[in-house]
Amino acid sequence: MKKIQAFTLIELIVSTIIIAIVMPIVAAMLFSIFRQQIQVGKMAEVKRQGDIALSRITTLINSNASTLWGASEICNVASPNATAITTFRDAAGANSFGLSILNGVLLVGPTYQASLTNSKVTVTNLLVQCRKISQFTKPLVNVSFTVTYNAPASTIDVNPSLNYSTFILIRK
Repeated sequence: MKKIQAFTLIELIVSTIIIAIVMPIVAAMLFSIFRQQIQVGKMAEVKRQGDIALSRITTLINSNASTLWGASEICNVASPNATAITTFRDAAGANSFGLSILNGVLLVGPTYQASLTNSKVTVTNLLVQCRKISQFTKPLVNVSFTVTYNAPASTIDVNPSLNYSTFILIRK
C-alpha cells in the first residue's frame, strides 16, 4: 500500500496563523513605502517648478531689466501675495515686463500671460525688493516666493513647500 503525502490539519492551521500574522506587517510596510514615494514625488514636482520659475525670472531680469518702472530711481517695491505687479523697464526705457501672482500661478511678461508654473503647484508670498544704495550704484533686486504642492492635504500627508530667494544685480 502506498502512503499518501498530504498536509495534516495542524500543519494547515499553523501555516494559516503564520500568514495571518505576517501579511498585515508586509501590508503596513508596503503602504508606508508607497506613501513616502508619493511625498518624494510631490517634493520633486515642487522643486522642479520652483527651480524653473527662479531660473526664468533670473534670466529675464538679467537680460532685459534696466530699472524698476516708476518715478523713483531709489527703488523699493514689494508685492506680497497680492495682485500687485512689480514692473521693470528695459534699457530703452519704453518696454516693460513684470511679475505677478494670479490664483496661485506666477505670471511674467508684458501682458502677464506667460505662466512660470503649472496647476500642480501654488505660488505664494511673492516679494520683489529693489535696493539701490546711491545714484552711482546699480539696483540689486531680491525676488523671493514660496512654492507649495497644489493638492488637498490628507490627515496623513502634508503638502510640501519650498521657499525660493535670489539676488539679481541689474547690469544695464
